[in-house]
Amino acid sequence: MDRFMLHLKNTRYAPHDTDKLLAMARKLSYNLGATIRDSRVSTRYVEFDVSIDKLKMDSLVERFAPIAPLDHAKH
Repeated sequence: MDRFMLHLKNTRYAPHDTDKLLAMARKLSYNLGATIRDSRVSTRYVEFDVSIDKLKMDSLVERFAPIAPLDHAKH
């Protein structure tokens, strides 16, 4: 498994939404074998600390679409 920092474009979330977003991300990533460690919210990004197989990364990004679109990911 590889570790990534996923940065989604933040258009509507505030720092008090981190617990809700973490729960949503874990639910959306079910059956992908991903570990969602943490979430953070800034004015520009919703950030997730994720461990996942590189080959499943595109599927994870697609599943996170209800939260926000991907801005970038760092390996």
